[in-house]
Amino acid sequence: MKKTFSDPIFQELIDSIQEERIKGNYEKVKERAMLLEKEAIKMGNKHSEALAYYFYAVCELFYNKPMETIQYCLKGKEICIKEEYYHLYVRICMTEGTAYISLNERASAIERLLDGYYLSLKHSLLDVHAQVLNNIGSVFFDLGRYEIALDYYLKSYKIEQEVNDTPRMGQLILYLNIVNTYIRQKEFEEAIAWENKYLSNEEERKIPLVKYSMLGNYILMKYKTDTEEAMEEKVNEFLEYIQSTNLDSYFMNIVFEIIECCFDIKNFKLAKKIINIVELSMNDFKGYEYKERLLHTKTRLWEYLGEEEALYSDLLEYKEVVHKGRVVKNENECIGILSKIQLKEIEQERMQIELKNEELRQQSQLDSFTGVLNKVAFEEKVKHRLENNIEGLEHDVLIIIDIDNFKTINDVYGHAVGDIVIKKFAQLLKEYVRDIDFIGRIGGDEFAVLMTEVYSKQSAVNWGDFFMKALNNLQLEGLEHVDITVSMGAVVVENETDYASIFEKADKAMYVAKAKGKNAYEVYEED
Repeated sequence: MKKTFSDPIFQELIDSIQEERIKGNYEKVKERAMLLEKEAIKMGNKHSEALAYYFYAVCELFYNKPMETIQYCLKGKEICIKEEYYHLYVRICMTEGTAYISLNERASAIERLLDGYYLSLKHSLLDVHAQVLNNIGSVFFDLGRYEIALDYYLKSYKIEQEVNDTPRMGQLILYLNIVNTYIRQKEFEEAIAWENKYLSNEEERKIPLVKYSMLGNYILMKYKTDTEEAMEEKVNEFLEYIQSTNLDSYFMNIVFEIIECCFDIKNFKLAKKIINIVELSMNDFKGYEYKERLLHTKTRLWEYLGEEEALYSDLLEYKEVVHKGRVVKNENECIGILSKIQLKEIEQERMQIELKNEELRQQSQLDSFTGVLNKVAFEEKVKHRLENNIEGLEHDVLIIIDIDNFKTINDVYGHAVGDIVIKKFAQLLKEYVRDIDFIGRIGGDEFAVLMTEVYSKQSAVNWGDFFMKALNNLQLEGLEHVDITVSMGAVVVENETDYASIFEKADKAMYVAKAKGKNAYEVYEED
Protein backbone atom coordinates (compact mmCIF):
# COMPACT_ATOMS: atom_id res chain seq x y z
CA MET A 1 0.00 0.00 0.00
CA LYS A 2 1.19 3.49 -0.80
CA LYS A 3 2.01 5.77 2.09
CA THR A 4 -0.28 8.55 0.94
CA PHE A 5 -4.05 8.62 0.56
CA SER A 6 -3.87 8.31 -3.22
CA ASP A 7 -7.27 7.43 -4.67
CA PRO A 8 -7.23 9.54 -7.87
CA ILE A 9 -11.01 9.63 -8.33
CA PHE A 10 -11.53 10.95 -4.81
CA GLN A 11 -8.26 12.87 -4.37
CA GLU A 12 -9.80 16.35 -4.63
CA LEU A 13 -12.40 15.50 -1.98
CA ILE A 14 -9.77 13.91 0.30
CA ASP A 15 -7.49 16.94 -0.07
CA SER A 16 -10.34 19.28 0.88
CA ILE A 17 -11.09 17.19 3.99
CA GLN A 18 -7.44 17.41 5.04
CA GLU A 19 -7.45 21.19 4.50
CA GLU A 20 -10.56 21.67 6.65
CA ARG A 21 -9.07 19.42 9.32
CA ILE A 22 -5.94 21.57 9.52
CA LYS A 23 -8.13 24.67 9.82
CA GLY A 24 -10.11 23.03 12.64
CA ASN A 25 -13.42 23.09 10.70
CA TYR A 26 -14.60 19.68 11.90
CA GLU A 27 -18.23 20.22 10.87
CA LYS A 28 -17.04 20.47 7.26
CA VAL A 29 -14.69 17.52 7.78
CA LYS A 30 -17.62 15.36 8.87
CA GLU A 31 -19.88 16.64 6.11
CA ARG A 32 -17.32 15.82 3.41
CA ALA A 33 -16.44 12.49 5.02
CA MET A 34 -20.12 11.53 4.63
CA LEU A 35 -19.89 12.37 0.93
CA LEU A 36 -16.65 10.38 0.65
CA GLU A 37 -18.26 7.34 2.29
CA LYS A 38 -21.32 7.53 0.04
CA GLU A 39 -19.29 7.77 -3.18
CA ALA A 40 -16.78 5.11 -2.05
CA ILE A 41 -19.53 2.56 -1.32
CA LYS A 42 -21.25 3.42 -4.60
CA MET A 43 -18.05 2.80 -6.60
CA GLY A 44 -16.77 -0.11 -4.49
CA ASN A 45 -13.63 1.75 -3.44
CA LYS A 46 -12.72 0.09 -0.13
CA HIS A 47 -9.74 2.31 0.61
CA SER A 48 -11.77 5.51 0.42
CA GLU A 49 -14.55 3.90 2.47
CA ALA A 50 -12.07 3.01 5.24
CA LEU A 51 -10.62 6.50 4.97
CA ALA A 52 -14.10 8.00 5.47
CA TYR A 53 -14.47 6.00 8.73
CA TYR A 54 -11.07 7.29 9.80
CA PHE A 55 -12.19 10.89 9.28
CA TYR A 56 -15.44 10.19 11.16
CA ALA A 57 -13.37 8.85 14.06
CA VAL A 58 -11.16 11.94 14.04
CA CYS A 59 -14.24 14.18 14.21
CA GLU A 60 -15.83 12.23 17.06
CA LEU A 61 -12.55 12.38 18.95
CA PHE A 62 -12.47 16.15 18.51
CA TYR A 63 -16.02 16.36 19.92
CA ASN A 64 -14.91 14.31 22.95
CA LYS A 65 -16.97 11.26 22.02
CA PRO A 66 -14.48 8.43 22.57
CA MET A 67 -16.98 5.55 22.33
CA GLU A 68 -18.23 6.77 18.96
CA THR A 69 -14.60 7.23 17.90
CA ILE A 70 -13.81 3.61 18.75
CA GLN A 71 -16.83 2.33 16.81
CA TYR A 72 -15.70 4.10 13.64
CA CYS A 73 -12.14 2.87 14.20
CA LEU A 74 -13.36 -0.71 14.37
CA LYS A 75 -15.23 -0.32 11.06
CA GLY A 76 -12.19 1.16 9.38
CA LYS A 77 -9.82 -1.46 10.79
CA GLU A 78 -12.04 -4.30 9.58
CA ILE A 79 -11.66 -3.10 5.99
CA CYS A 80 -7.95 -2.37 6.37
CA ILE A 81 -7.20 -5.87 7.68
CA LYS A 82 -9.13 -7.54 4.87
CA GLU A 83 -7.64 -5.35 2.12
CA GLU A 84 -4.14 -5.06 3.70
CA TYR A 85 -4.20 -1.27 3.94
CA TYR A 86 -1.42 -1.28 6.54
CA HIS A 87 -0.59 2.43 6.46
CA LEU A 88 -4.18 3.49 7.09
CA TYR A 89 -4.60 0.71 9.68
CA VAL A 90 -1.75 2.18 11.76
CA ARG A 91 -3.32 5.66 11.61
CA ILE A 92 -6.62 4.25 12.82
CA CYS A 93 -4.82 2.44 15.66
CA MET A 94 -3.41 5.80 16.78
CA THR A 95 -6.84 7.41 16.78
CA GLU A 96 -8.35 4.46 18.65
CA GLY A 97 -5.56 4.59 21.22
CA THR A 98 -6.19 8.30 21.80
CA ALA A 99 -9.89 7.56 22.34
CA TYR A 100 -9.03 5.05 25.07
CA ILE A 101 -6.81 7.68 26.70
CA SER A 102 -9.86 9.98 26.84
CA LEU A 103 -11.74 7.16 28.58
CA ASN A 104 -8.89 6.92 31.10
CA GLU A 105 -8.22 3.36 29.89
CA ARG A 106 -4.52 3.71 29.25
CA ALA A 107 -3.80 -0.03 29.24
CA SER A 108 -6.22 -0.45 26.32
CA ALA A 109 -4.73 2.64 24.70
CA ILE A 110 -1.20 1.29 24.84
CA GLU A 111 -2.33 -2.03 23.34
CA ARG A 112 -3.77 -0.25 20.30
CA LEU A 113 -0.72 1.97 19.94
CA LEU A 114 1.67 -0.99 20.19
CA ASP A 115 -0.43 -2.83 17.60
CA GLY A 116 0.20 0.07 15.22
CA TYR A 117 3.83 0.40 16.36
CA TYR A 118 4.86 -3.14 15.45
CA LEU A 119 2.85 -3.16 12.23
CA SER A 120 4.58 0.05 11.12
CA LEU A 121 7.91 -1.53 12.08
CA LYS A 122 7.17 -4.73 10.17
CA HIS A 123 6.23 -2.91 6.95
CA SER A 124 8.83 -0.10 7.27
CA LEU A 125 6.17 2.62 7.44
CA LEU A 126 8.54 5.17 8.92
CA ASP A 127 6.24 8.20 8.83
CA VAL A 128 3.45 6.57 10.85
CA HIS A 129 6.04 4.73 12.94
CA ALA A 130 7.25 8.15 14.12
CA GLN A 131 3.69 9.23 14.88
CA VAL A 132 2.96 6.09 16.92
CA LEU A 133 6.03 6.79 19.07
CA ASN A 134 4.69 10.32 19.49
CA ASN A 135 1.33 8.97 20.70
CA ILE A 136 2.95 6.52 23.12
CA GLY A 137 4.88 9.46 24.54
CA SER A 138 1.57 11.27 25.05
CA VAL A 139 0.29 8.42 27.23
CA PHE A 140 3.19 8.95 29.62
CA PHE A 141 2.81 12.73 29.37
CA ASP A 142 -0.80 12.31 30.50
CA LEU A 143 0.47 10.25 33.46
CA GLY A 144 2.87 13.03 34.40
CA ARG A 145 5.92 10.90 33.56
CA TYR A 146 7.57 13.62 31.50
CA GLU A 147 11.04 12.08 31.32
CA ILE A 148 9.68 8.88 29.72
CA ALA A 149 7.37 10.91 27.45
CA LEU A 150 10.28 13.05 26.24
CA ASP A 151 12.31 9.95 25.42
CA TYR A 152 9.53 8.71 23.09
CA TYR A 153 9.06 12.17 21.56
CA LEU A 154 12.76 12.46 20.73
CA LYS A 155 12.80 8.94 19.22
CA SER A 156 9.87 10.03 17.08
CA TYR A 157 11.71 13.21 16.08
CA LYS A 158 14.81 11.23 15.05
CA ILE A 159 12.75 9.02 12.72
CA GLU A 160 10.73 11.99 11.48
CA GLN A 161 13.96 13.62 10.28
CA GLU A 162 14.60 10.62 8.04
CA VAL A 163 11.16 10.80 6.41
CA ASN A 164 10.55 13.41 3.74
CA ASP A 165 6.80 12.88 3.32
CA THR A 166 5.73 13.19 6.98
CA PRO A 167 2.55 15.34 7.09
CA ARG A 168 3.38 18.84 8.26
CA MET A 169 0.59 18.74 10.84
CA GLY A 170 2.14 15.64 12.38
CA GLN A 171 5.46 17.46 12.72
CA LEU A 172 3.79 20.42 14.42
CA ILE A 173 2.04 18.22 16.98
CA LEU A 174 5.30 16.43 17.74
CA TYR A 175 7.17 19.71 18.23
CA LEU A 176 4.38 21.04 20.43
CA ASN A 177 4.55 17.91 22.55
CA ILE A 178 8.30 18.33 23.00
CA VAL A 179 7.86 22.01 23.93
CA ASN A 180 5.06 21.13 26.37
CA THR A 181 7.21 18.47 28.02
CA TYR A 182 10.17 20.79 28.52
CA ILE A 183 7.85 23.40 30.01
CA ARG A 184 6.45 20.88 32.52
CA GLN A 185 10.03 20.07 33.50
CA LYS A 186 10.72 23.80 33.91
CA GLU A 187 13.38 23.68 31.18
CA PHE A 188 12.23 26.87 29.47
CA GLU A 189 15.35 27.46 27.36
CA GLU A 190 14.95 24.04 25.74
CA ALA A 191 11.25 24.74 25.21
CA ILE A 192 11.99 28.04 23.44
CA ALA A 193 14.65 26.38 21.27
CA TRP A 194 12.09 23.83 20.04
CA GLU A 195 9.53 26.58 19.44
CA ASN A 196 11.95 28.19 17.04
CA LYS A 197 12.15 24.97 15.00
CA TYR A 198 8.73 25.55 13.49
CA LEU A 199 7.64 29.12 14.20
CA SER A 200 9.76 30.52 11.35
CA ASN A 201 6.95 29.82 8.86
CA GLU A 202 4.31 32.55 8.96
CA GLU A 203 1.57 30.26 7.63
CA GLU A 204 2.06 27.84 10.49
CA ARG A 205 1.55 30.62 13.01
CA LYS A 206 -2.01 31.03 11.68
CA ILE A 207 -3.07 27.44 12.37
CA PRO A 208 -5.33 27.68 15.49
CA LEU A 209 -3.81 24.60 17.13
CA VAL A 210 -0.33 26.10 16.83
CA LYS A 211 -1.28 29.68 17.65
CA TYR A 212 -3.24 28.98 20.82
CA SER A 213 -1.04 26.12 21.98
CA MET A 214 1.88 28.52 21.88
CA LEU A 215 -0.19 31.18 23.64
CA GLY A 216 -0.93 28.69 26.41
CA ASN A 217 2.75 27.80 26.62
CA TYR A 218 3.66 31.49 26.76
CA ILE A 219 1.36 31.93 29.75
CA LEU A 220 2.85 28.92 31.54
CA MET A 221 6.39 30.20 31.03
CA LYS A 222 5.82 33.91 31.68
CA TYR A 223 3.14 34.06 34.37
CA LYS A 224 5.68 34.94 37.07
CA THR A 225 7.59 37.54 35.08
CA ASP A 226 4.79 39.34 33.18
CA THR A 227 2.85 42.14 34.80
CA GLU A 228 -0.61 41.24 36.11
CA GLU A 229 -2.21 43.27 33.28
CA ALA A 230 -0.17 41.50 30.60
CA MET A 231 -0.97 38.14 32.17
CA GLU A 232 -4.72 38.83 32.18
CA GLU A 233 -4.59 40.05 28.59
CA LYS A 234 -2.96 36.84 27.39
CA VAL A 235 -5.27 34.63 29.45
CA ASN A 236 -8.38 36.42 28.18
CA GLU A 237 -7.20 36.00 24.59
CA PHE A 238 -6.72 32.29 25.28
CA LEU A 239 -10.18 32.04 26.92
CA GLU A 240 -11.84 33.69 23.91
CA TYR A 241 -10.49 30.89 21.73
CA ILE A 242 -11.52 27.99 23.95
CA GLN A 243 -15.03 29.49 24.28
CA SER A 244 -15.35 29.68 20.51
CA THR A 245 -14.46 26.03 19.90
CA ASN A 246 -15.02 22.59 21.39
CA LEU A 247 -12.65 22.22 24.31
CA ASP A 248 -10.75 18.96 23.76
CA SER A 249 -8.60 17.11 26.29
CA TYR A 250 -5.39 18.74 25.01
CA PHE A 251 -6.59 22.28 25.72
CA MET A 252 -8.44 21.17 28.85
CA ASN A 253 -5.13 20.16 30.40
CA ILE A 254 -3.58 23.51 29.50
CA VAL A 255 -6.57 25.30 31.04
CA PHE A 256 -6.13 23.50 34.36
CA GLU A 257 -2.44 24.37 34.36
CA ILE A 258 -3.26 28.04 33.76
CA ILE A 259 -5.64 27.91 36.74
CA GLU A 260 -2.70 26.63 38.80
CA CYS A 261 -0.67 29.62 37.60
CA CYS A 262 -3.48 31.95 38.75
CA PHE A 263 -3.46 30.28 42.16
CA ASP A 264 0.31 30.66 42.30
CA ILE A 265 0.19 34.44 41.77
CA LYS A 266 -3.02 34.72 43.85
CA ASN A 267 -5.17 36.04 40.99
CA PHE A 268 -8.32 34.29 42.26
CA LYS A 269 -10.69 36.46 40.24
CA LEU A 270 -9.14 35.25 36.99
CA ALA A 271 -9.02 31.66 38.28
CA LYS A 272 -12.75 31.79 39.07
CA LYS A 273 -13.51 33.09 35.58
CA ILE A 274 -11.60 30.21 33.99
CA ILE A 275 -13.30 27.65 36.26
CA ASN A 276 -16.73 28.90 35.19
CA ILE A 277 -15.79 28.39 31.53
CA VAL A 278 -14.50 24.89 32.28
CA GLU A 279 -17.78 23.99 33.99
CA LEU A 280 -19.73 24.92 30.87
CA SER A 281 -17.52 22.61 28.79
CA MET A 282 -17.53 19.72 31.24
CA ASN A 283 -20.67 18.10 29.82
CA ASP A 284 -18.70 17.23 26.69
CA PHE A 285 -16.34 14.99 28.67
CA LYS A 286 -17.51 11.43 29.30
CA GLY A 287 -14.74 10.35 31.68
CA TYR A 288 -14.79 11.07 35.40
CA GLU A 289 -11.20 12.27 35.56
CA TYR A 290 -11.74 15.87 34.47
CA LYS A 291 -14.87 16.28 36.61
CA GLU A 292 -12.91 15.05 39.61
CA ARG A 293 -10.08 17.42 38.74
CA LEU A 294 -12.52 20.32 38.44
CA LEU A 295 -14.04 19.60 41.86
CA HIS A 296 -10.59 19.43 43.40
CA THR A 297 -9.70 22.77 41.80
CA LYS A 298 -12.95 24.38 42.97
CA THR A 299 -12.48 23.28 46.59
CA ARG A 300 -9.04 24.89 46.54
CA LEU A 301 -10.51 28.11 45.19
CA TRP A 302 -13.19 28.22 47.91
CA GLU A 303 -10.48 27.66 50.49
CA TYR A 304 -8.43 30.57 49.12
CA LEU A 305 -11.50 32.82 49.06
CA GLY A 306 -12.83 31.65 52.42
CA GLU A 307 -16.26 30.70 50.99
CA GLU A 308 -17.25 28.04 53.52
CA GLU A 309 -20.70 27.23 52.14
CA ALA A 310 -19.48 26.60 48.59
CA LEU A 311 -16.54 24.62 49.98
CA TYR A 312 -18.81 22.34 52.03
CA SER A 313 -21.15 21.77 49.08
CA ASP A 314 -18.36 20.67 46.76
CA LEU A 315 -16.63 18.58 49.40
CA LEU A 316 -19.77 16.46 49.67
CA GLU A 317 -19.34 15.53 46.04
CA TYR A 318 -15.61 15.30 46.01
CA LYS A 319 -13.76 12.87 48.26
CA GLU A 320 -10.10 13.22 48.91
CA VAL A 321 -9.62 9.48 49.02
CA VAL A 322 -10.69 9.28 45.36
CA HIS A 323 -8.04 11.80 44.47
CA LYS A 324 -5.34 9.90 46.38
CA GLY A 325 -6.49 6.64 44.84
CA ARG A 326 -6.16 8.17 41.40
CA VAL A 327 -2.55 9.13 42.07
CA VAL A 328 -1.75 5.57 43.15
CA LYS A 329 -3.68 4.17 40.18
CA ASN A 330 -1.70 6.33 37.77
CA GLU A 331 1.59 5.13 39.23
CA ASN A 332 0.53 1.47 39.09
CA GLU A 333 -0.85 1.94 35.61
CA CYS A 334 2.40 3.48 34.47
CA ILE A 335 4.31 0.46 35.81
CA GLY A 336 1.83 -1.83 34.05
CA ILE A 337 2.28 -0.01 30.75
CA LEU A 338 6.06 -0.20 31.02
CA SER A 339 5.72 -3.93 31.69
CA LYS A 340 3.55 -4.33 28.58
CA ILE A 341 6.14 -2.53 26.49
CA GLN A 342 8.94 -4.66 27.92
CA LEU A 343 6.96 -7.84 27.18
CA LYS A 344 6.35 -6.67 23.63
CA GLU A 345 10.04 -5.87 23.23
CA ILE A 346 10.96 -9.34 24.53
CA GLU A 347 8.48 -10.88 22.08
CA GLN A 348 9.98 -8.87 19.24
CA GLU A 349 13.51 -9.92 20.25
CA ARG A 350 12.37 -13.56 20.30
CA MET A 351 10.88 -13.18 16.82
CA GLN A 352 14.10 -11.59 15.58
CA ILE A 353 16.10 -14.51 17.00
CA GLU A 354 13.76 -16.98 15.29
CA LEU A 355 14.11 -15.10 12.00
CA LYS A 356 17.89 -15.09 12.40
CA ASN A 357 17.91 -18.82 13.15
CA GLU A 358 15.73 -19.47 10.11
CA GLU A 359 18.09 -17.35 8.03
CA LEU A 360 21.08 -19.32 9.33
CA ARG A 361 19.24 -22.59 8.66
CA GLN A 362 18.56 -21.54 5.09
CA GLN A 363 22.16 -20.44 4.63
CA SER A 364 23.34 -23.85 5.85
CA GLN A 365 21.33 -25.43 3.02
CA LEU A 366 23.14 -23.42 0.35
CA ASP A 367 26.27 -24.22 -1.55
CA SER A 368 28.59 -21.44 -0.36
CA PHE A 369 30.28 -21.10 -3.75
CA THR A 370 27.24 -20.73 -6.04
CA GLY A 371 24.34 -19.82 -3.73
CA VAL A 372 22.13 -22.69 -4.93
CA LEU A 373 21.08 -25.61 -2.70
CA ASN A 374 23.79 -28.02 -1.66
CA LYS A 375 23.46 -31.73 -2.46
CA VAL A 376 21.89 -32.74 0.88
CA ALA A 377 19.38 -29.86 0.96
CA PHE A 378 18.35 -30.43 -2.66
CA GLU A 379 17.73 -34.13 -2.00
CA GLU A 380 15.66 -33.33 1.13
CA LYS A 381 13.49 -30.84 -0.71
CA VAL A 382 12.84 -33.19 -3.62
CA LYS A 383 11.98 -36.06 -1.24
CA HIS A 384 9.58 -33.80 0.66
CA ARG A 385 7.98 -32.79 -2.63
CA LEU A 386 7.55 -36.43 -3.65
CA GLU A 387 6.06 -37.42 -0.28
CA ASN A 388 3.43 -34.70 -0.57
CA ASN A 389 2.47 -35.68 -4.11
CA ILE A 390 1.55 -39.31 -3.41
CA GLU A 391 -1.53 -39.20 -5.64
CA GLY A 392 0.51 -37.82 -8.53
CA LEU A 393 -1.79 -34.86 -9.06
CA GLU A 394 1.11 -32.64 -10.15
CA HIS A 395 3.81 -33.48 -12.71
CA ASP A 396 7.40 -32.53 -11.96
CA VAL A 397 10.55 -32.82 -14.03
CA LEU A 398 13.95 -33.69 -12.57
CA ILE A 399 16.89 -32.51 -14.70
CA ILE A 400 20.56 -33.46 -14.26
CA ILE A 401 23.02 -31.03 -15.86
CA ASP A 402 26.73 -31.66 -16.36
CA ILE A 403 29.13 -29.07 -17.78
CA ASP A 404 30.91 -30.58 -20.77
CA ASN A 405 34.70 -30.93 -20.74
CA PHE A 406 35.02 -29.10 -17.41
CA LYS A 407 38.23 -30.94 -16.49
CA THR A 408 39.76 -29.74 -19.76
CA ILE A 409 38.76 -26.15 -18.94
CA ASN A 410 40.55 -26.46 -15.60
CA ASP A 411 43.61 -28.09 -17.13
CA VAL A 412 43.98 -25.65 -20.06
CA TYR A 413 42.88 -22.34 -18.53
CA GLY A 414 43.41 -22.95 -14.81
CA HIS A 415 41.15 -23.43 -11.80
CA ALA A 416 40.48 -19.69 -11.49
CA VAL A 417 38.78 -19.73 -14.89
CA GLY A 418 36.96 -22.94 -13.89
CA ASP A 419 35.61 -21.18 -10.81
CA ILE A 420 34.31 -18.29 -12.95
CA VAL A 421 32.59 -20.78 -15.29
CA ILE A 422 30.87 -22.54 -12.35
CA LYS A 423 29.63 -19.26 -10.85
CA LYS A 424 28.43 -17.80 -14.14
CA PHE A 425 26.67 -21.02 -15.05
CA ALA A 426 24.87 -21.16 -11.66
CA GLN A 427 23.85 -17.50 -12.05
CA LEU A 428 22.41 -18.14 -15.52
CA LEU A 429 20.56 -21.22 -14.24
CA LYS A 430 18.93 -19.18 -11.46
CA GLU A 431 17.74 -16.66 -14.03
CA TYR A 432 16.02 -19.33 -16.13
CA VAL A 433 14.05 -21.20 -13.50
CA ARG A 434 10.98 -20.08 -11.57
CA ASP A 435 10.59 -19.30 -7.87
CA ILE A 436 8.65 -22.56 -7.44
CA ASP A 437 11.55 -24.69 -8.80
CA PHE A 438 14.62 -26.01 -6.93
CA ILE A 439 18.26 -25.84 -8.04
CA GLY A 440 21.04 -27.87 -6.44
CA ARG A 441 24.76 -28.33 -6.93
CA ILE A 442 25.22 -32.08 -6.59
CA GLY A 443 28.86 -32.31 -7.69
CA GLY A 444 31.80 -30.15 -8.68
CA ASP A 445 30.45 -29.33 -12.15
CA GLU A 446 27.13 -31.15 -11.88
CA PHE A 447 23.80 -29.47 -11.10
CA ALA A 448 20.20 -30.63 -10.73
CA VAL A 449 16.88 -28.86 -11.20
CA LEU A 450 13.45 -29.94 -10.04
CA MET A 451 10.86 -28.14 -12.13
CA THR A 452 7.47 -28.33 -10.39
CA GLU A 453 3.99 -28.27 -11.89
CA VAL A 454 5.08 -29.11 -15.44
CA TYR A 455 2.03 -30.55 -17.19
CA SER A 456 3.58 -32.09 -20.30
CA LYS A 457 6.77 -33.66 -21.59
CA GLN A 458 6.86 -31.03 -24.33
CA SER A 459 7.11 -28.26 -21.72
CA ALA A 460 10.25 -29.91 -20.34
CA VAL A 461 11.70 -30.22 -23.85
CA ASN A 462 10.91 -26.59 -24.62
CA TRP A 463 12.65 -25.41 -21.46
CA GLY A 464 15.75 -27.45 -22.29
CA ASP A 465 15.98 -25.94 -25.77
CA PHE A 466 15.39 -22.46 -24.35
CA PHE A 467 18.09 -22.79 -21.69
CA MET A 468 20.72 -24.27 -24.03
CA LYS A 469 20.26 -21.38 -26.47
CA ALA A 470 20.78 -18.94 -23.60
CA LEU A 471 23.92 -20.85 -22.56
CA ASN A 472 25.31 -20.75 -26.10
CA ASN A 473 24.91 -16.96 -26.05
CA LEU A 474 26.57 -16.58 -22.65
CA GLN A 475 29.54 -14.20 -22.82
CA LEU A 476 32.26 -14.32 -20.17
CA GLU A 477 34.17 -11.05 -20.00
CA GLY A 478 37.83 -11.67 -20.81
CA LEU A 479 37.13 -15.36 -21.51
CA GLU A 480 35.67 -15.17 -25.00
CA HIS A 481 37.82 -18.17 -26.08
CA VAL A 482 36.14 -20.47 -23.52
CA ASP A 483 33.12 -22.33 -24.92
CA ILE A 484 30.61 -23.63 -22.36
CA THR A 485 28.22 -26.44 -23.26
CA VAL A 486 26.28 -28.89 -21.12
CA SER A 487 24.74 -32.32 -21.34
CA MET A 488 21.29 -32.57 -19.72
CA GLY A 489 19.07 -35.50 -18.86
CA ALA A 490 15.50 -35.20 -17.67
CA VAL A 491 12.75 -37.43 -16.36
CA VAL A 492 9.05 -36.57 -16.03
CA VAL A 493 7.91 -37.51 -12.51
CA GLU A 494 4.30 -38.67 -12.29
CA ASN A 495 3.37 -41.29 -9.69
CA GLU A 496 6.85 -42.20 -8.45
CA THR A 497 8.01 -41.39 -4.94
CA ASP A 498 11.47 -43.00 -4.78
CA TYR A 499 14.12 -40.31 -5.14
CA ALA A 500 16.98 -42.70 -5.95
CA SER A 501 15.04 -44.33 -8.79
CA ILE A 502 14.02 -41.00 -10.30
CA PHE A 503 17.55 -39.61 -9.99
CA GLU A 504 18.97 -42.70 -11.71
CA LYS A 505 16.63 -42.25 -14.70
CA ALA A 506 17.58 -38.58 -15.15
CA ASP A 507 21.25 -39.51 -14.79
CA LYS A 508 20.93 -42.19 -17.49
CA ALA A 509 19.31 -39.66 -19.84
CA MET A 510 22.19 -37.27 -19.19
CA TYR A 511 24.77 -39.93 -20.11
CA VAL A 512 22.82 -40.66 -23.31
CA ALA A 513 23.18 -36.95 -24.17
CA LYS A 514 26.95 -37.18 -23.57
CA ALA A 515 27.19 -40.34 -25.69
CA LYS A 516 25.55 -38.47 -28.58
CA GLY A 517 28.41 -35.98 -28.64
CA LYS A 518 27.55 -33.69 -25.70
CA ASN A 519 25.89 -30.26 -25.90
CA ALA A 520 22.61 -32.18 -25.94
CA TYR A 521 19.38 -32.67 -23.97
CA GLU A 522 17.61 -36.00 -23.52
CA VAL A 523 14.31 -36.88 -21.79
CA TYR A 524 14.15 -40.38 -20.23
CA GLU A 525 11.84 -42.91 -21.87
CA GLU A 526 11.08 -46.35 -20.41
CA ASP A 527 11.99 -48.09 -23.71
